Amino acid sequence: MIFDNKRILRVLTVSFALLCSVYAQQYQLKNGKRFSMEEVKVENANFIVSIPTPRGLETYTFTVKDISVVTFPFNKELSKAEDLFLRGQFDEAAEQTKLAQTANEKYMMLPGSPWTEACKLQLDLAQAAGLRSAEVDSLAKFDKIAVSDSTMLNILVAITDAPSTEVGVTKLLEIVKSEQNAGVKARALLRVGDILKSLGKLESAAKHYLQIPAFYSSENFLSLRAIIQASDVLYQMQRKEDSVKLLKDFLLDDPTSTFREIIESKIKMNQSQKVSQ
Repeated sequence: MIFDNKRILRVLTVSFALLCSVYAQQYQLKNGKRFSMEEVKVENANFIVSIPTPRGLETYTFTVKDISVVTFPFNKELSKAEDLFLRGQFDEAAEQTKLAQTANEKYMMLPGSPWTEACKLQLDLAQAAGLRSAEVDSLAKFDKIAVSDSTMLNILVAITDAPSTEVGVTKLLEIVKSEQNAGVKARALLRVGDILKSLGKLESAAKHYLQIPAFYSSENFLSLRAIIQASDVLYQMQRKEDSVKLLKDFLLDDPTSTFREIIESKIKMNQSQKVSQ
């Protein structure tokens, strides 16, 4: 029997989406209990839910330490911020990250919260604007977020503030080797690529960018940023066809990408421009 790998992948994708919809937007506790986010009220550090029983409503209270996994709802503000980031509209992207944090402030104490995700993008925006982490106001709230998140953000601060020198590259590559978090590794490699590009070491920059989609493809947004950066570097190296192919291959691998319009626009631009001699 011959199997169509692409068809199997589509079926698995749909099945996974259906599975996620069943367990979407919920708290899963260490004792096995599950509660949808809609039925839980957050009051200070407590999570409160009223459960119907034969005797009437009973109140169940739990805290962050009781939670095993949180499935957060889709964050439309953060998604829009990522789109604006890729379009180079950094001020507008920054405003969306602030809206994302305002909408999710009550969840900021939870590991991997949308509030923290917005803070990560704010650090990316600081880098893109040539600023240091001190310009990111939300970092002042470190003491209110999960310890695991604050630890991770401290590493991202070091990545943001790494000097744009060979010394900076060495320090960043040490982070890539020592850290386990794929997002941290990918952001460190992005910064390495940016520094090498600024130093005129284009081939090395491209190689480091391309490590991200090769080894950390689960970080979709970071992978796409790396591919766009690598494409720009290849174009600068007068390898126009390779530059365009890189972007087209991304669309072949992810034909339903939410960033498809941006990638297609980039392909057209690279195809139409003449490489300077």
